[in-house]
Amino acid sequence: MEAKITLKIFLSVYLRNYFIPTLLIILVINSLSRWYPKIFSFENSFFKYGCLLVAIYILYSTFKISSQAVYSVNFRREIFDLKRETDGEVKLLSRYNNYSNYLEENKLRLDIYKSFSPIPIVVFSLGILIKWDLNKLSLYFENILNFKLELNSIIGGVIFLLGIWYIISYSKCWAYHKNLLRRYAEVKTAYESLKIKEK
Repeated sequence: MEAKITLKIFLSVYLRNYFIPTLLIILVINSLSRWYPKIFSFENSFFKYGCLLVAIYILYSTFKISSQAVYSVNFRREIFDLKRETDGEVKLLSRYNNYSNYLEENKLRLDIYKSFSPIPIVVFSLGILIKWDLNKLSLYFENILNFKLELNSIIGGVIFLLGIWYIISYSKCWAYHKNLLRRYAEVKTAYESLKIKEK
């Protein structure tokens, strides 16, 4: 019988992976709303849709990690069944090589995340903002958002969005890497135990 995603699994994944980032986002929005009440308000449609997109992204990521956790449970059962098959050693060796490749690819992705911390990205963004004609940019935002934007609010918004993206993306990549490591270890153990039995 295959395991399925339940509300309990979904909530435990959310609490482990996304509760602290969500809390940080709420605290930052709360403090910024005191300084910029017109921007960080649910009366502002851009802010409202931005919050909705972040919430959808967090829920989707939580669902994806939950499905990976359920997949791990089903994966263990599948590995156990493969050990009993006559050509199980060949199938386990194929899985072992696949997971080794997946691990190397994801390790490279994690290294890229580590090298692109928010600080260089923020400095790069500030360089672009400074090169632009800020009066034209301010007028452009004033026409779209129906209120005047100052330079510090533009910079604050860019830093805030980059921070949210970096925290959520890195934690998602790290959770995926942990799942890969677990599966790789399980396949390796199953393959080696099968080889020892055959000797």
